Order: sequence, then structure tokens, then C-alpha cells
Amino acid sequence: MKHALIPNWSQTQREAFLTTPLVFDHGLLETQEFNEDAIAALLETHPDDLTDVNINEIYPDGTSKVRTGTRGGLSGHELLDQVKAGRVWINLRQAFTRNGANPSVADQFFTELEAHNPGLKVQNVYANLLISGPKARVPYHADTPGVILMHLMGSKKIWLYPNSGKYLEDEAMERVALRETTEDLPYNPQWDEDAFATILKPGQAISWPYNAPHRVDNQGTFNASLSCEYMTWEGRLRHGVYYTNGTLRRRFGLNPPKYQDTSQAGRWVRWALSLVFKRLRINKSSQATYKTEFDLSKTGQNQPT
Repeated sequence: MKHALIPNWSQTQREAFLTTPLVFDHGLLETQEFNEDAIAALLETHPDDLTDVNINEIYPDGTSKVRTGTRGGLSGHELLDQVKAGRVWINLRQAFTRNGANPSVADQFFTELEAHNPGLKVQNVYANLLISGPKARVPYHADTPGVILMHLMGSKKIWLYPNSGKYLEDEAMERVALRETTEDLPYNPQWDEDAFATILKPGQAISWPYNAPHRVDNQGTFNASLSCEYMTWEGRLRHGVYYTNGTLRRRFGLNPPKYQDTSQAGRWVRWALSLVFKRLRINKSSQATYKTEFDLSKTGQNQPT
């Protein structure tokens, strides 16, 4: 029998899930899929089109720039050495995903999560393996899907902010929904006073409400985490509202009410409208594409400048 990936889940955790930041224990480290040899092997075989190699340059005013690179011809262990040396982070997208025929750790984890939370039904699960260097940082941003981050190696500090008001302006999230920009958002350091902050250790996981802005700093160690993206109907409604409101604002000159001021019935209507707008293809993504700037097979490219 497989050991539990969610070994403990209380009524308090059930009530907190998706309503507030929640730190809990996971059992992934008891599998054999996340030691360095296993990660190195995956680095060598994962498809190039699902592999992101990046450095985030974050400036004192909170703005950021992404530098994109390639892994070159390095072996898996050589790639790990390069990541350990600086600020590079590598994201192996969809490394572990629900596939039915050959159940992965993502299948087991979300099956257990649904069992622990009666009525919960998750969709569109993508489990991405994220490895990052001691000095890697992730700027203030909000994700469209729900996210559960299961930490595997190292130590990282994460700040989580409320998903409304000044922390998450509707028009900023509309731009994300319409793919006019990346997930990065305007950031004010004074907001840290209102943030939930914690240092994640191996064996801990954290979840948060949909679209809650967050940022991450590694704590001087090599880090590995499994970042699980998923959707529920709440997430689909939120995305539909932002997508429709952004379309109404840009294409029709309207000033729709904010998400928080929209009734549940109104949210369903806007979700349905988002499907119509997408089918009609009246919006075109203007999200920036990144030019490759470095090759990890050339030493020194990932070190701070």
C-alpha cells in the first residue's frame, strides 16, 4: 500500500483550505522520485518546450525583468551544479500530471485532497518541478490557477497577500487574464506589514486563496519544490469574470463592477460570456516573449552581475 501524501488533515485545515494561507505536511519525501539523482535524470529527459530556464532580476522599486536561457548540452547533474551556483531557476512544466493510465504523485495527492475535503473537485492539474539557486527570487505576482507548493529541498521564504483591494487591483488581474502581461503585479514594500510570511522547510506544503499575490526569496540554499496548479469552479469563475470584464472595458468602453462587487449570478454570467469571447477570438494576446540571453553550458552566465 502506498503511504499517504497528506498524512494529517484536520477540520481546521479543511475550513482554512482556499480561504486563508495554509501550511501543512506532505509525504513526497518518502517516495524515491525527488532525490538529486531522480531530478538530474528528469532534467535530461524533459522536453525542451516544457523547460523554462530563467533568472529574475528584481530592482529596489519592486519592478523585475526576466532573463531567459537554455540548458545547453549539460548533463542533469551539471545543470544542478549550475543552479546551485547562482540565481537560476528551472521549471519543468507538467513534470508530474494526472494521466490516468500511469498514475503519478499528482494523481495520488489530489485524490487524497479531494477525499479530505468533501465536495472538492479539482480539474486541469499540472504539477511542475521547480529547482532554484540559493539567490533566486520570485517577484510579486498572482497566478490564475490555484497553487499548492510542496517543498522538497532547501529553505525559502514566501509572503502571501490579500487577493483584493490595493493588493490585487481588478484591472491588473484583467491584464493577466487577457495575457496582455505576465503574472507580475505592482508591488509596494509597505504591504509586507499585512502579509502572511513563512519559511518553508522540506516536507512542508503551502496553499492559498485563488489569485492571492505572493513573492518568494530563497534563503541561501539550493531549493526544489513541486508546484501544483489546479482549477475548481471557483477558480474558473474568477478567471471568467476577469476575462469578461477586461474585454468589456477594452472592446466596448464599459466600466464593469469589481469582482468583489459582482453577485454570484453575475459571476456565472460573466464566466459564460468569457467562453463566447474566447470562441469569437476578439482578444489577441500581447504578452511579451523573451529572447534567449544565456546558455548554461557556458560558465558564469548565471552569476549575479
